Amino acid sequence: ETGLVGIHGPTEDLLAGLLPCGDNSADTGEAAGLKVVFLVGSGGLGKTTLVKQVLRQPRMQLEFEPRAFVHAGRNPSVKTVLMGILNQVRVFLE
Repeated sequence: ETGLVGIHGPTEDLLAGLLPCGDNSADTGEAAGLKVVFLVGSGGLGKTTLVKQVLRQPRMQLEFEPRAFVHAGRNPSVKTVLMGILNQVRVFLE
């Protein structure tokens, strides 16, 4: 239990959108196993907290490997974001 109030519903909603429910790839047009998710909104809404909570879920860890979490911030540098992803994914590739 995280002790975070109001996080269970949004966590489950995000998990439902990320995790497969049977073979729905034909319905959604998704490429096999490839997902990129952007979570945007005003500061202080709990976006980072929500994503960290979702990534801690065992279901996510089993389904998505490799995976990366990159905090882009207000003025993201493409190079910094891509290097952050590469550094996290590299561990799984070695």
